[in-house]
Amino acid sequence: MRYTVQGAGGEQEVVDVDSKAPPTPKVARARAAGKKVLIMVQGTRGDIQPIIAFGQALKHAGFVVKFGTNVDHVPFIKKFDLDAVETAHNFAEFMETKEVRECMATGNMAKTREIMGENNKKCAPKSFAQKIELIKNFQPDVMIGETKDEYDSRALANYFGIPVIMQYLYPNTFPSKHMMSFVGEPSCCPHRLLATLIMKMLSLGDKDGKAETMLKQMPEIEPCMIQSLRERMFYLMNPITPVLMAISPSLCHIEEDWPKELKEQMHITGFWVVSKEVQKRGLQRADSMFGGSSLDPVTDFLGKGDAPVYMGWGSMTATSSQHMTCLAVRALMKSRSRGIILGGWAKLDADMLQGQPDTSQMVEYAKENVLFLKTAPHEWLFPQCACTVHHGGAGTTAAALRCGRPTIITPCFGDQFFYSQAVAKAGVGMKMKQLSKVTPAALAQAISKAKDPAMVQAASDMGERLRAEDGLGNAVKALDNWIMENVVTGKHKEKREAQVKMIQQMRAQGEPSCFWWLGRLCCGGDAAGSYSL
Repeated sequence: MRYTVQGAGGEQEVVDVDSKAPPTPKVARARAAGKKVLIMVQGTRGDIQPIIAFGQALKHAGFVVKFGTNVDHVPFIKKFDLDAVETAHNFAEFMETKEVRECMATGNMAKTREIMGENNKKCAPKSFAQKIELIKNFQPDVMIGETKDEYDSRALANYFGIPVIMQYLYPNTFPSKHMMSFVGEPSCCPHRLLATLIMKMLSLGDKDGKAETMLKQMPEIEPCMIQSLRERMFYLMNPITPVLMAISPSLCHIEEDWPKELKEQMHITGFWVVSKEVQKRGLQRADSMFGGSSLDPVTDFLGKGDAPVYMGWGSMTATSSQHMTCLAVRALMKSRSRGIILGGWAKLDADMLQGQPDTSQMVEYAKENVLFLKTAPHEWLFPQCACTVHHGGAGTTAAALRCGRPTIITPCFGDQFFYSQAVAKAGVGMKMKQLSKVTPAALAQAISKAKDPAMVQAASDMGERLRAEDGLGNAVKALDNWIMENVVTGKHKEKREAQVKMIQQMRAQGEPSCFWWLGRLCCGGDAAGSYSL
């Protein structure tokens, strides 16, 4: 069976549902082909999917790739012909707990740290044992790490002598006076100070939840563990291995107050994306992760009227699922727009419209103008929409910008505030208040503004630039070059030995005074971002 759909540039595409999945990303064979790469990553699907694309690219380049990840993501990763094992808890179940939903609704970072600490304590014994077994069995040449999994994974890498290359989907992990932190504070606030305080909270959550288990299972690992905030910031801001930033340089740049070590190691590669072709064929095969059996209903809906507004908040929940569903439908009614609403982890659907003073009006409007879906392939669906409304997660934002349509971000917390600010600054969309504070009237107004010709053109131009980028190829090349120039030659071993001596000197000095911290957080220039001696 064949369908005709509209491509990102307005062209008509014929989709053959019987076609086979395309090959993995086309990247050149690496000089370091055969080296083993262990990717340690955990989080939501939006956190995982870009790294899956990177894993595919590495495998295609000739690397031997293995994932250690959340148990709920193992089957998803294996669908891409990648090897994966469980090294972390079920993240979907964690995100759906009442406590986490409340934190998402309010953006409460302090409470988030407390909940993460408790969850770490519960899961650490099993998780740490799994990581030890994985490393011993796989014996990787390099490890790709990320912030949520850094504390114990870096300690193990240090103990076994494995180089750690960190990857990020957003830049505001790195404190800068020019960039808002994870709490989305106003521009007049001290961004660098707030970002460092957030890192302190996250570090305490890691240490409180994992350190005891790690020392119990492997006492000899203690010298390899991060023992203070200064050490954590030293690894972050003064790296000796590449820092892979999976974001477009159209949205992100190297900040002038980052230390020279970070500037030298930073690679802003472009987005890492599971291609539209792969996602589209997932939909054709009724893959539940890419739309399931929704191809016919989506195609029928798209053909019955004007391009719809996409609305979906991924793994986020604000106030309640009913509140979010009603917000979406009321905004569509007020803006007189058709819409596709994605269920996400909040499980938004038509049943959520019941019990409201305007239930009858919403139900009647939704019957003709709204399509509810459980999942959908963003790279395929977004180009067929008039604009997108979402939480601002890294993966969703990448797809929204690549499709060349205006995008509206209603952030909850974390990196979402950065992306909302970035799209507004680029003139390709709008940032709104924290999701729980967004009203139907305000969202409807934003949807109407997304029709502005200047914004439509800016979004189209941005989409064209992003689709021309080779984020995966750039990332693979950066890693390959570094392995050949540093690991194979032994240079990294020398740098790591010098790094260890530096950390030993830090520990001998003891914790720095508050005046030392004030100097780092309040002064400008490279020195402010450096945490070395």
